[in-house]
Amino acid sequence: MKTREKIILSLLLLMLAGCLWSRALLSVSTILFIAFACLHRGILVQLKNAFSNGFTVSIMLLFFIPFVTGLWSNDFSAWKGLMQNKLPFLFLPIAFCREWNIKDHQWKFFIQMALLLLVAATLVSTGQYLLSKEMIDQSYLKSKLIPVPVFGDHIRFSWLICAGFISLIYMTEKSGTPKHRVIYFIVALWFIIYLHLLGARTGLAGCYIFILIYCIHLFIKKGRTDKYYIGILIIGIIIVSAWLLFPTLRNRIRYMKYNLSFIMKDEYLPHSNDGNRMLSLKAGWAILEKNPFGAGAGDVKGLVSKWYDNYVQKIPEDEKIFPSNEWLIHGDYAGWPGIIVFTIAFFAPLFQRVKRGRVFIAGLHLTAFVACFFDSSLELQPGIYIYCFTTLLWWKIFLPGRNDTESLLVKKL
Repeated sequence: MKTREKIILSLLLLMLAGCLWSRALLSVSTILFIAFACLHRGILVQLKNAFSNGFTVSIMLLFFIPFVTGLWSNDFSAWKGLMQNKLPFLFLPIAFCREWNIKDHQWKFFIQMALLLLVAATLVSTGQYLLSKEMIDQSYLKSKLIPVPVFGDHIRFSWLICAGFISLIYMTEKSGTPKHRVIYFIVALWFIIYLHLLGARTGLAGCYIFILIYCIHLFIKKGRTDKYYIGILIIGIIIVSAWLLFPTLRNRIRYMKYNLSFIMKDEYLPHSNDGNRMLSLKAGWAILEKNPFGAGAGDVKGLVSKWYDNYVQKIPEDEKIFPSNEWLIHGDYAGWPGIIVFTIAFFAPLFQRVKRGRVFIAGLHLTAFVACFFDSSLELQPGIYIYCFTTLLWWKIFLPGRNDTESLLVKKL
């Protein structure tokens, strides 16, 4: 492997490690990766490729939608802070357009190292649970979950683990040796078991959606062996067993039912995740109704806080959350035109021409859809990174017509 490729893959791994454990490492490694990938003599050609490719342009639109609203945002300071968070949407697609001469075995090693980081993260989280099992089991009745990496962000961490699960199923399918297939499949089973233990709905929903489309894929594709069907059956058994065995999952469901009773009565329950999400959606919708062409990205936070003050009594500042839906957020930023452009930008990657792996790309993107439809995932540093990392990395591996040689990962690992 050339030094350039070693640096690229090393920085990508550091970015993942930073997303799991250190904001500073994530920021520094992202800046270094962008600088290394963009500061060279062929940058003009690279920029031309980035801005002429529909896929990379679709991701960059996630930067430009709030960017243009700076023209009518009153709070320039808030707009500036938001745009700093959104910069990876602009620069990472450009960075990924640099020519990478990475071979199949190098990609394989990189994916294995990335999955190893995720395994370590789940084991650390599980260890913390086992050390305080009874206390944590009871805390699930009060909307508290198992301690997790990604700065305690259960939604984004479960999204990342679901992406790892999908990658492992791909590795299981494409691996050339039975020994490796067994290892990948066992780790995939561990990931889905952990997601049930954690009880975070984003990761679970993403896994269920992928399993459904993967089963359909196996059913309609001829020439598949029974081993894959047996594997899906095993996953199904684990899912059912998890519902019966894990007290965290059972208590999570009990709390959700309790929370739902307040939502149905339109009453505010302090420290309620789902209740706060419903309130945030009402706030976001009220802003969109008053500003059909957008209030400006810099002003949304202040308008949300003002809505809470007017309609919800005695709510703490830390519970005045952003609208929990990215479509509504972009509507508040740029109105109905913003919603339309965001929808096109978000779903554009699903319509890219690929030679293989469409079911895995679809699974990854639909998991991102769950994370964005039920939360403000693209407004936070970890969510922005996870979306860019998973989307751009799989594009680099699968899409034809790239500058570098087509990776043999699409054929055989």
